[in-house]
Amino acid sequence: MKASTINNKQIKWLLVLAMAALVFLGNFDFTAVILAVPTIAKNFHASISQLQWILVGYIITSAAFIIVNPHVCSFIGQKKTFLLGCGIFIFTSLMAGFATNLDILIIARFIQGIGYALAFPLIYTFVFDMFPENERGIAISILHFTTAIAQAVGPVLGGCIIYLISWRFIFFINLPLCGAAALLIYKVISKNEESKNLNFEILNSILFALLGLIALMLVLNSNNVFPQSHEMLSIFILLSITVMSFTFLFFKEKKTTHHLLKWSLFNNKNFLYITIIRFIIQIVFTAFLYLPALYLQSIFNFNSQKTGLIYLSMTSIFAITSIVSGKLIDHIEPKCPLYLGVLCLLVGSLLCAISFSNLSLSILIPALIMAGLGLGLVFPASLYLCLNSVSMAERANASSIFLMIALMGCSFSAALSSWILNWRADHVISSFITKTGMTFSQVELHLVDKLMTGITSTKKSTFSFLEPKQVYYFIEKTMSTFSDIMILNVIMAVVAFFLCFKLSNKSRVIK
Repeated sequence: MKASTINNKQIKWLLVLAMAALVFLGNFDFTAVILAVPTIAKNFHASISQLQWILVGYIITSAAFIIVNPHVCSFIGQKKTFLLGCGIFIFTSLMAGFATNLDILIIARFIQGIGYALAFPLIYTFVFDMFPENERGIAISILHFTTAIAQAVGPVLGGCIIYLISWRFIFFINLPLCGAAALLIYKVISKNEESKNLNFEILNSILFALLGLIALMLVLNSNNVFPQSHEMLSIFILLSITVMSFTFLFFKEKKTTHHLLKWSLFNNKNFLYITIIRFIIQIVFTAFLYLPALYLQSIFNFNSQKTGLIYLSMTSIFAITSIVSGKLIDHIEPKCPLYLGVLCLLVGSLLCAISFSNLSLSILIPALIMAGLGLGLVFPASLYLCLNSVSMAERANASSIFLMIALMGCSFSAALSSWILNWRADHVISSFITKTGMTFSQVELHLVDKLMTGITSTKKSTFSFLEPKQVYYFIEKTMSTFSDIMILNVIMAVVAFFLCFKLSNKSRVIK
């Protein structure tokens, strides 16, 4: 689909509506699944190391397959690629909803990420190309407004569905909405581009890239602090695959004219800096979705419904601010909302760290509000600056790389948080046993580990083998870990803030 083929104003906005529906689904699914983690843990008797794959499996394949998107579009056309992505998303939503064990659910999430990767990058490219320069900011901010609405509705609607019906229905809800969006796209876009042959050299590069990216992120998310010998072997094999794949890819891309990625984009300093900034922002964003949800349900013993309502303080502000950001981009300067947004995320992360260390809900609400302000300002501005720094011919590749690295930020954040929680849990439990001389059965040790990683409620679990002050000791140590993770996010936000000053002051729009 070319921008020039869209002449009818009504058709243009119908397409935006259809794409916004898919943006809604992608974001609703992510936020609702995070809230469902404690319920799924109870249902399948899973640990945090197992549960993280429900989150990162989706992210890993999304990040890996996003770079394939432009080449699939070249092979079968953008319309068919978009519809194929929607079809995979619908099928895997059914698969996840009917999962009878954790393995099936994780496999469904991995494949669901492929559907997301095929459809999602096209949304922003289409919208950016179909609108004139003076309307692009508001058009992109509408999609980010939809993102924010999904994240506002996700916790509340998702929490109600989990609490009143079942966690399975957070996947089933995808079917009618994704189906309607795909049908509208099918009806509205009457023509598909002429497809081309998929170059054999590109196909080889894709295989190397997929192997390398998936192996790398599997290593990053292997968060056992002290892996056993067979786990060490798996990690070594995955690292070997990563190194060999990227080495082959590097030399192959160097020798051929048919490139998988436009490596020259990284010579563009504006593109490089804004991509790094977005990677950091995704780390902070994921921490805000992940840690407070565990905190509220495990420490304050809130159900998923109440947790979703508290998250509304962040997501509703996110929605409103996204529109404001679009106006600022169109009428002032795209870097202005970027500066303000990163600063808000920095302050929000600091407040969140204080809330965790003091077990204070009254501080958490302002932290979530500041995060909502920051995300609403940063997301539209960063995407605009990314696409605005490259030519129209480069935008499909630029958006794929940009979104791939952003998703890698989400995966890295989840892996880092889980690794730190596991490491601190092992250290605290070992120190406690050494200091007190107590011994735990396997069941008791599993319960304490769940308490230390924030996936079990102190109210619903039985800790009769511990004194109340000992339970509080473990809770205090857990919250100290949560606080330390948010301090790391403060440091990363500071880095992102200073990187903003590296961006060129010139607005660059290349036709």
